[in-house]
Amino acid sequence: MNSKSIKKQEQYFATQLSSEDYQNFSEVVREALRMHELYRNKVLTNYVLRSLRDGTALQVSAAWRTS
Repeated sequence: MNSKSIKKQEQYFATQLSSEDYQNFSEVVREALRMHELYRNKVLTNYVLRSLRDGTALQVSAAWRTS
């Protein structure tokens, strides 16, 4: 990981903490992980539905099992 991405993350966390929506760093991280999980599940669900519609469902089963 380069220093530019670390600075960007530090800025993101500082912004979130200063918004007073979160009381500490751990709350910001927990929320980010929850949002990532929701996003990932939505992407996988859409992928499965699209694959079923396109007739490529056999390829999807392997991708779904890795989640």
